[in-house]
Amino acid sequence: MKVVIFIFFCQLFSAIVNANPFTMGGDIDPPLKWLDESDQPVGIEVELLSTIYKQMPDLVPEFKFIIFKSSPRSKQALKDGTLDQYITMSHKKKRMEYLLYPAQSHLNIKWVFFTTHQFLLKQQEQGSPVVFNDYQDLTKYKIGATQDYAYSDEFWKLANNGTLNVEVMQKNKLNIKKLLAGRIDLFPSYQFKMQWNAQQGGYDHLISYLPKAIRDKQYFNPFSKASRYPNVLNGKIIRRYDEVLRALKKKGVIKKILKKYGVD
Repeated sequence: MKVVIFIFFCQLFSAIVNANPFTMGGDIDPPLKWLDESDQPVGIEVELLSTIYKQMPDLVPEFKFIIFKSSPRSKQALKDGTLDQYITMSHKKKRMEYLLYPAQSHLNIKWVFFTTHQFLLKQQEQGSPVVFNDYQDLTKYKIGATQDYAYSDEFWKLANNGTLNVEVMQKNKLNIKKLLAGRIDLFPSYQFKMQWNAQQGGYDHLISYLPKAIRDKQYFNPFSKASRYPNVLNGKIIRRYDEVLRALKKKGVIKKILKKYGVD
């Protein structure tokens, strides 16, 4: 009788825990994740994660997203177990104190030099096509930059000592206007954001970017060590997540989602 009662309460506890949906979240960062006009979570990450977890109903029967307007709030939600999984984060050793990283990254986020098709064509016609192998290749061009953006240490060093001809503005929007008007030749920017803004602004057909990245980094959707959701801490959900994500990569699903948001 005691054994039956024990099993009953174990099943009851499991049912109560599973009644809470698996919760994912992070900061507002379009086109990766944001809230639409109805305050519903949307974006690249929301579509990708929904696709993944719809293939895992035995482990994750229900899931939801929380998109925070404040970074401190989202980080606290991650550390206190409100979030079972954090959306879009690079791998850092210090974060492993409170995160469980999957084996599979899903995004390679790049910073690249944007330019216009018109400028590239003009340079090609003049017999001096734009090439970027190192910063010395760019010394003859007018480059826009936005104040307080990191880009790279080498970029700012060469900008400050005059090797690169860099005009600094306070906002990205001002640099984009200058680029489209031909007042600068190149503008370094976060690829996803720039391409998304170009699609939304209707000027995506006017711009291009140089193939070599200024810097790039792999991004993951890590799990919280404070999660109380079943099968997170024992690794079952993480292993299945990796399996499904790996299959989606092979099928080209991620590329299709990115293309929908104007990102290649």
